[in-house]
Amino acid sequence: MYATMALQKSVYHINQINSMMNDFRQSKVWGNSRLLMIQIYRLTENFPDDDDQEFKNQIRDSSVLITGNIVRALQAKAPDKRSRFLKDAELCMNKLTTNLQAAYQKGYIQGSMNKSLFKEIFEIQKSLKAIQY
Repeated sequence: MYATMALQKSVYHINQINSMMNDFRQSKVWGNSRLLMIQIYRLTENFPDDDDQEFKNQIRDSSVLITGNIVRALQAKAPDKRSRFLKDAELCMNKLTTNLQAAYQKGYIQGSMNKSLFKEIFEIQKSLKAIQY
């Protein structure tokens, strides 16, 4: 009986992933990553206009790459490709987290905004782990 329930759960999980692959815009994790990307762009508009333009671009690029890799993962038909894109999204989130921490230390981000962004990144990471198999 336990094996039957586990199999049903696995089939349900695979069906959820397959339905997300058909239209990634229905995926909560994609929606959350897109909202994070928008927040990052708005936040970095307020960064000082000095020689840190490359730093600003790295933060923005990471947010775009997270969203893009999630789309690729949700549309990948082969499990190994899906896994690779999810890992790439995770790596981009790590880079984003590191750069946001540096931005906070430079005084570009307020403490409450920093905590809010880290909370959103953590939620996206949890969602990514849930769709990996």
